[in-house]
Amino acid sequence: MLKLNLKKVGMIVQTAVVFIMLFFIYHELKSYSMGSIKEALMRIPSYKLVLAVFLVILNYLILTGYELLAFNITNIKLEKKKIMFTSFISYAFANFIGLSGLSSTSIRINLYSLWDINYKSILNIIKNVYLSFLIGVLLVGGISQIIYPNDLTRFDFVIESTFYIGVAAILAGMFFIFYFLKKKQLKPKDIFIQFLLGLCDWLLVSNILYLFLPPSDINFGIFLSIFMCAQVLGVLSTIPGGLGVFDVTFVKLLNNYYSSDVVVAILIVYRILYYLAPFVIAFVSFVFYKMLRMRDSLKGFGNFISNMMVNVSLEVLSILVFTSGALLLFSGALPPNFAHIKILTRLLPQNVIIVSHLLASITGTLLLILAYGLKRRLDAAYFLTVILISLGNIFLIFKGFHYPIFFVLSVTLIFLLFERDKFYRKSSIFNEDINMKWLISIGAVIVFSIGVGIFSFKGVKYTDEMWWQFTLHNNGAPMFMRASLVSVVIFISFLMLRMFRPVIQIDKIKSSDVQEELKEIMKYSQHTNANLALLNDKYIYFNEEKTAFIMYGKSSNRLIVMGDPVGDEKCIREIIWDFYNISRRSGYNIAFYEVGKDYLNYYLDLGLKLFKIGEEAVVDLTKFTLEGPSQRKLRYTFSRGTKSGIVFEVVDFESVKHELKEISDSWLKNKNGAEKEFSLGKFDEEYLKNFRTAVLKVNGEITAFANLWETYNRDELSIDLMRYNEKALVDSMEFLFINIMLWGKNEGYKRFNLGMAPLSGLEYKGSTSLWNKLGSFIFKNGGNFYNFLGLKNFKNKFNPEWRPKYIALSGNFTLPATLNDIAVLVSGGIKGVIKK
Repeated sequence: MLKLNLKKVGMIVQTAVVFIMLFFIYHELKSYSMGSIKEALMRIPSYKLVLAVFLVILNYLILTGYELLAFNITNIKLEKKKIMFTSFISYAFANFIGLSGLSSTSIRINLYSLWDINYKSILNIIKNVYLSFLIGVLLVGGISQIIYPNDLTRFDFVIESTFYIGVAAILAGMFFIFYFLKKKQLKPKDIFIQFLLGLCDWLLVSNILYLFLPPSDINFGIFLSIFMCAQVLGVLSTIPGGLGVFDVTFVKLLNNYYSSDVVVAILIVYRILYYLAPFVIAFVSFVFYKMLRMRDSLKGFGNFISNMMVNVSLEVLSILVFTSGALLLFSGALPPNFAHIKILTRLLPQNVIIVSHLLASITGTLLLILAYGLKRRLDAAYFLTVILISLGNIFLIFKGFHYPIFFVLSVTLIFLLFERDKFYRKSSIFNEDINMKWLISIGAVIVFSIGVGIFSFKGVKYTDEMWWQFTLHNNGAPMFMRASLVSVVIFISFLMLRMFRPVIQIDKIKSSDVQEELKEIMKYSQHTNANLALLNDKYIYFNEEKTAFIMYGKSSNRLIVMGDPVGDEKCIREIIWDFYNISRRSGYNIAFYEVGKDYLNYYLDLGLKLFKIGEEAVVDLTKFTLEGPSQRKLRYTFSRGTKSGIVFEVVDFESVKHELKEISDSWLKNKNGAEKEFSLGKFDEEYLKNFRTAVLKVNGEITAFANLWETYNRDELSIDLMRYNEKALVDSMEFLFINIMLWGKNEGYKRFNLGMAPLSGLEYKGSTSLWNKLGSFIFKNGGNFYNFLGLKNFKNKFNPEWRPKYIALSGNFTLPATLNDIAVLVSGGIKGVIKK
């Protein structure tokens, strides 16, 4: 819980930093007007704009050097044109959306995986790209601050200049260099190339801004020092594009040489040329490339466009809708284009223009909220968004046609229309667990739009009567005031509705109370672990139609779901979403334990974190045989057991339950253990009577048994409880497995599930996560606690296919605590964990 709160505090601090920075910019510009900034923009010569475009292109070419070097370091081969294409797309997205790494990382994974580069290699490439960037910015930034330190005395800062910051940056850069040299992950030649790339990169980027500055006594070295200081602070803030942090630092450090309106003007041009334009080009290029990839496999232009649109991620769609809403708000905060207004007043009544201005801002505010609903795949949010964007375009025309915003809304609408199938959830946005970051982002956009409006209309003297002026006088200031007020009211009302929504508690239906309903739904299942629902140690969550269920247990503040949902395939994703929402609203964290790969995309859609916890062994019974050289050992075990007089039978549990009870008690006593539950079956007559039982007999006496898990459609066969007594012969368990598989094959079952090998398949390599490294180490060296390796070797005798198993969980850094809660559930409580 502390971690979660710290994360929220971090988001609030980050937002506060943006607002503080914007306040400083406003303070710097309070003696200037929008007109003075426009004049500064108009004074920039057109040839400098052309030259700046050339420098931007050259810089993005230099950035591909980081990518090419990363491929060289990792010894991965790929055509240079593909590397350069990916580099441009990735950096354009990263620069515009933010350097947190998430945006560019997803682009790189998306594209490189198309060209058959495995996931691990892609992560190595990404690591080296960011390492090159980091070394470059630390060394170039540090050197610039040492040679041309910036004076900080006028800011009442703890240090007098950035000289010491430069020294710290150099030391940090050298630390990284020596660390990776020692690890032999980099060569001296690689370090030298990284430094050269960083030097060229930052020299080119800074020259884009330096080019626009009017003549003064500032030399390029001083300017580079100011630029690097602002850039480093912007990167460290992790705010997209360093918005606010970079700008205010740059403005403050340059105001000894230039007036603030001039600096803000060149910053506007810089952000358009270096951030916005490349992002638009990259976005269009990325979508167009996706279209070309599908061209050969699709028939007809309609299908071609439709399938291309399906590949646009929900993340991008929600960002586009959010951006559309923000643009509508900003359009209401700026003075209208009176050339357009003059034309409109000839065609429309003045009141239509005024009302359209207000409705456009209302639409923008609602789109900011609905964007999150799209991210959560809500069908109602989808339909409302389509309607509002369509209306938003109409309002834009009637309020003084803003064609750039009209274009953005139209493109967003087109993408939405082709993405209908992605929005399938029948739920309300008020039922969603909206994260704090999204709410802060909405509030930030509204406050920022108000700030833009206050600055835009600073020349208009405020009077109370302006609220009731329904005319186009005062440059549209009354329209801005009313629109801003309504936007704030809508947002606060939304927050209040969420705050006072009814408290929902998840219904805790005991599995023992709904046995018949569970058995009916289990007929849909293709996996035998659905039978765990028949244990009386779980709670059950049904979907509304009772065609699917989730089985779970509660430990501390977590709900632990056992396996994937069970039921009609059409209902699975909806029940996952519903269970997640009601559990989160009830105040619980969630973990889906021992899930397969079939529904991983649904868990990822929820924002859950995935950890691999082992592998499941599955034998194809249609191909299982004891013939052939590879089956020599199994054939020997089967032959020896048969000659020893062991008899295999499948019997009804009720007919042998007393004998099986004696064997079970003897087995537990010899193992000095206690019954497990939750993810494992236990000797419970009410539970075991649901299954047939496989037994081994010696001289007519049962010496070993296992209850059989079967699926209704005979897709899978497995065992759960497997126990034997001291009279069982050597290799009885292996003999039992062989006979069950041969029996299952004759009965028409398709596969036999041998169960999971915990921690199997986790790799210990440099690029893997700490969990993978720890799990791999325990798997190989933890024999004193549990024979992980021996269990896998036993199951490998049957030549199975190994399928990965995962745990998907909510919350932050909760894996150890979640595993502890699972151990408590499996052991039947704290006493069980201690007793084992």
